[in-house]
Amino acid sequence: MFSIPLGERTVHWTVWLSEDALWRRISTLSQVAVLEGHEREQFERRFREIVRMDDAKKNENGEVAFHGVTFYAWTKRLD
Repeated sequence: MFSIPLGERTVHWTVWLSEDALWRRISTLSQVAVLEGHEREQFERRFREIVRMDDAKKNENGEVAFHGVTFYAWTKRLD
């Protein structure tokens, strides 16, 4: 048994990654990791086109902004 309400927080974050580091991260996602052959090559080619576009958010080192959100909740046990 746990107490109610749950404590909840949402943390928005940004990390700056090189194009290759971002590709390594993206390629671990299940929907990308399962791609093979021509489909994977097409996906990577499109990814690289997108991160090289003028409107891609980059810092002075040429690193791409990678945004994410972490949700977490907690509670405590009833005594």
